[in-house]
Amino acid sequence: MWDVKKLYSFNIDDELERIPSTVPELAGTEEQVRSLKGLIHPKIYWMDMEIRQKDEGCISVGDLKKNLFIIESSYVAKGLYDCQKATLIAATIGAEISLDSNVNYNRGQFWEGIIADRFGSYAMETLIEKFHKYLTGSYISKGLYPTLRFSPGYGDWQLQDQKKILDLLDTEPDITVNSFSILEPTKSITALVGWSRTPQAPVYPMGAKSKGLCDGKTNCQACKTWACKS
Repeated sequence: MWDVKKLYSFNIDDELERIPSTVPELAGTEEQVRSLKGLIHPKIYWMDMEIRQKDEGCISVGDLKKNLFIIESSYVAKGLYDCQKATLIAATIGAEISLDSNVNYNRGQFWEGIIADRFGSYAMETLIEKFHKYLTGSYISKGLYPTLRFSPGYGDWQLQDQKKILDLLDTEPDITVNSFSILEPTKSITALVGWSRTPQAPVYPMGAKSKGLCDGKTNCQACKTWACKS
């Protein structure tokens, strides 16, 4: 059995209040943000795992009974090369904020729809960032240091692995994935964080295409980490 942990609430109220003052495109939307905060309902699933095997092209993680999740990605393998443990995460702020955005678009209230959509995106990023820090505090007390977060669709980690992560974490009905490997609700994320006995540089792995870190054409439209670049 996988030891899945769950949080059905995670307080990010103060961080949400600060979004209009820290995000230029949402400046002046304080009143709208206050009304939208009630549509944010965080849910987080995660599982701590041992790194069982790693080479240049893949990494395997599992629990104490050696159940394995194999990630075929040079990008992830390099990013977690110095790690002994890893944490799989799936998180969402729920569907209500996106539904509100769609309702506004359908009414022709495009500005209101844009605000809700942008706020939802920043709220999701706020949630995963704060949870990453929460995990970091727990692991540093054990002498382990975090990597940055890795997610399917970046570098050469295939987006199709989103379903594998959700299946392992048993996230239904809170978080599901459609036939295009897109998470539902859309304001959701899957991620992997590695833990090492030595401090990790806060940079994503990069390398030349000829060295196999990324082929320079997989997931390029979504990828912002430039993993294929030398």
